[in-house]
Amino acid sequence: MGLRVGLVPIGRRGTAWWCTANEAELANDGPEGAKSKLLRWLENWHQPIPDVIGATDPTAIIKTGIYDRRAVKQWSKECCTLLGDAAHPTTPNMGQGGCMAIEDAAMLARCLSNSSDPAMAFRVYERLRYARTTKVTRISRHYGMIGQWKNPGAVWFRNALLRLGSGKAATRGYVNFVSYDPYEVSPHEC
Repeated sequence: MGLRVGLVPIGRRGTAWWCTANEAELANDGPEGAKSKLLRWLENWHQPIPDVIGATDPTAIIKTGIYDRRAVKQWSKECCTLLGDAAHPTTPNMGQGGCMAIEDAAMLARCLSNSSDPAMAFRVYERLRYARTTKVTRISRHYGMIGQWKNPGAVWFRNALLRLGSGKAATRGYVNFVSYDPYEVSPHEC
């Protein structure tokens, strides 16, 4: 069906979770509602997935579509700019949306501190962040598409690749990817 679930421990507040499913955005959940539909889909999944969803207040479940768009190079106009998902929305497949906003803020602060003209600083900020944000959004989109495959042969192939690639080399590659530091960009570029 193209179904994925993620659980995120959030300390004393419990566990946050998300679920993606290949279905029409306006699909009717039926009289039982979204929670019952999810529990039906996930009843044979391993614990704690069914228990976490079962313990969720049905009114706390937010159902919405995930959208994607091509990267744009201009995030600013005059003395106003955007950062994070407002500038370069990314699908949640890599968990990098908030991280990208923090990276943007750090780079934007550096650019503003190196220029007396905010509009010029915004153009430099866009130029310095475009390649990184485009790469992250593209990879996230790619992982999301692969994660939602439904064809049994394709799913088997994906799972085999993930098992083979989940060792130290893959971990090192991911750590290098998420270890980007906006303060390592040369101050002369800002």
